[in-house]
Order: sequence, then structure tokens, then C-alpha cells
Amino acid sequence: MSVGVQRESMKENLLLMKSELGKPLRRCFTLPGTDFTYGRQNERNDGGTFEALSSWNTVKIALPQKDGTSNRERDFILLNKSAVKSGLVTAPEHSQYRAAHDIRKRSPEDKRKTAFNHVSSDMVYGISTRPSTPLFALLQHKYQDAWLQQQRAQQDAVKQRQQIKTSINKVNETKASTMRRSQQSAATVPLWHMPRFEKTGAHLSTFRSDSARALAFSRHAAGKRREGDSFRASI
Repeated sequence: MSVGVQRESMKENLLLMKSELGKPLRRCFTLPGTDFTYGRQNERNDGGTFEALSSWNTVKIALPQKDGTSNRERDFILLNKSAVKSGLVTAPEHSQYRAAHDIRKRSPEDKRKTAFNHVSSDMVYGISTRPSTPLFALLQHKYQDAWLQQQRAQQDAVKQRQQIKTSINKVNETKASTMRRSQQSAATVPLWHMPRFEKTGAHLSTFRSDSARALAFSRHAAGKRREGDSFRASI
């Protein structure tokens, strides 16, 4: 139930429409009356059942002319093209060629016939049938074996490329580098002592025990070896 006066223009505005209890919301469309028939009208060009039963409508075939090309226009493009192919390039030569030759334009029927002339008689139309699934190849794992062989071939190719790259980037050995790598340690020659002091023992020992002395000397020798290795690497 609406309150107040409602104009006809208000019933055409969807924003002004209010929902009514128990009824769907109006869409403000103006619909035709009850005597209106929806749908598309079927246009009938024939005369109905009586004309279909009383007469027989046949297709009239246009018979060609005696020559077949007398009513068509001359095709000057093909005339000029054939004249040029014959070696004629001047205007008088083209005029004489047109007087001696006559080429007419093709009709749409001739074009359609030419378009279908290239189709062979044994051609089959439609979509080709999908080939059957090779069950024996699936059961024998032929696809898996082919994939494995392909992967092995790819890995071999990668290894071969890596070998070629390393051989190109490899530095050739020289005599100096070989001697530096295989350098022998110099023989240790004991210092010279006077004969009377060779058998004389030490009068002073700063180590607490023999084990401490052996540990100190072993660390000293290890330090010398490390220094020698770093010196050779710097060379």
C-alpha cells in the first residue's frame, strides 16, 4: 500500500519503487496488453497448401548462349598480361594483339567450377579417425625405454661439453711449475761443533719433563712445515 500521490513517471523509476509484502519487486517495465503475442512472426511467401498441391515449383535452369561468352565483357587485364608475355610492349602492338585475340571475363559459375576442379575424385571429407592405442608398446614399456635412452644421450652430451670446456680452460704445465710442485726438502746438515764438546751433555734444562720437551719440539717442527708450505704456495 502506497502513501501519497504517485505519478506515472514515478512508476518508471526503479529507485523510487518500494517492495510490497508478499510480492516481488517491480522492474518498471511497460509491457504490452493481453492481446499481444510474443515471438517472431513467420513470413510465408508461398500460397499455402492449395498452391503446393495444385502446382509443382521447379528450378529454371538458364541455358547458355550459342557461343557462351558473347554477353560477357572483355578482360583487358588478361589481354595485357598475355601480350606482355608474348613480348609486346608498345601501344600499337597491344592494339594489334587485342584485335587478334579475344578474352572474356569469367562468370561466377565458372569461378566456382575452377575452385572445385583441384579436388580429386578419391578425396574423403571429414575428420580422420584417431589411430588406435598401441597396447603392445605400452605393455613392453617401449616408451619408457625410449625416454631413458634419450635422457642418457642428453647426459652424455652434457659430460662431453664439460670435458671440452675443461680441456680448453686447462693451463699447460711448465718445467718451473712441475719443479715447484715436486720440490724436495734440503738435507739437514748438523752444525759444526768442537770435538771435545760433542759428548758433553747440557747443563741447563728449561722443560718440566721429557714429555713436555717432546711436545714442544713436535709443535715447532709442525710450524716449520706450515711456513714452508705457505712459502712454496706464494711462489
